[in-house]
Amino acid sequence: MSFVAGHAGPDIRADVRVVAEPDGQFSFSYESSVKTLYGEAIERQVQEMAVDWGGPGLRVHAVDSGALPFTWRARLGSTFAQAGYEAPRRAAVRRSPRTGRLRRSRLYVPGDTPKLLLNASLCPADVYVFDLEDAVPASEKHAALWLVDEALRSLDFGGAEVSVRINAGEAGFAEAAFLADAGVEAFWLPKCEHPEEIVALDRTLGQIGSLARVVVLVESALGVENAYDLLRCSPRVVAASLGVEDYLRDIGAQRTEGQAESAWARGRVLNAAVAAGVMPLASVYPRFDDLPAVSAYARTARAAGYEGVGCVHPAQVPAVHAGFTPDAGELDLARRTVEAYEAAAGRAVAVDGRMVDEPVYRRAQQVLTLGEEQE
Repeated sequence: MSFVAGHAGPDIRADVRVVAEPDGQFSFSYESSVKTLYGEAIERQVQEMAVDWGGPGLRVHAVDSGALPFTWRARLGSTFAQAGYEAPRRAAVRRSPRTGRLRRSRLYVPGDTPKLLLNASLCPADVYVFDLEDAVPASEKHAALWLVDEALRSLDFGGAEVSVRINAGEAGFAEAAFLADAGVEAFWLPKCEHPEEIVALDRTLGQIGSLARVVVLVESALGVENAYDLLRCSPRVVAASLGVEDYLRDIGAQRTEGQAESAWARGRVLNAAVAAGVMPLASVYPRFDDLPAVSAYARTARAAGYEGVGCVHPAQVPAVHAGFTPDAGELDLARRTVEAYEAAAGRAVAVDGRMVDEPVYRRAQQVLTLGEEQE
């Protein structure tokens, strides 16, 4: 029986494929493209890990393509755990969730690819969503879990919100428990249909003392019908989004450029989010080869009341931020609106031929706040 984690091959970079087989004692051999430079460091790290794990009785062979230490730890840890050995305790990483966060852009990062995890911080997204669900094949989920855990413990993601999209159901609850002390600020819970699912995740996180928030992904007709109840069932819930592709598959529709087929569901989830007091987030924009269209999509989302959109490629992030940035004319009008209304001591007043009452004043304040946050 063999236990495997990682990838190797001519097109693989920054990864290591580890194969472990039961044996009477621990032994290690490897091939590496960087053996001349880093061979001693690799061998030392592997031997130290074997000691920390209590000397697993495994014969380990690795094929390395320039993996960094966090990837070595993840791939070795996954194979050791698959073989039934218990992981040593590690110090918790603390990233305290903050209120008032911008979530204009969230970049989905597949959790099974080391180089993408490593390069995520080069992209100035507001939120990184390290994905263990749809982006990861079933056969890779165990190894991806270990890889995301080590990346969260080892890499610096600046001021971005660090989050993970777990799988639905019990598998996802186990993933959340595994990752809770790795500094996860929010867990994205997919395919939500019943409040009990969110309450169960809340309970799991509470039992281990995690402060992580929850973002609810509504992805089915039943989920849309239950949206308000989903979003108000736990104080951990801070945001929500409609998973358009899954929803359309559920109702048997096809996505079109105009999105008329999902308009009702998008509006239902947005309204439920606002009513429940959580942040409404728009779905991803699937194309990344047309950045003006990405910005236009973001502008339309902001005008509709959303506070962010999803990104499937780093190139989309600056375009999304541009779409969420009020232009000079919008800021000028908002500033004059606020000044005029406040000068009138809260009475209705006209600005540029338009009546300004309290709702218009409040919207103008929001525009100014958004502009200040993005300076």
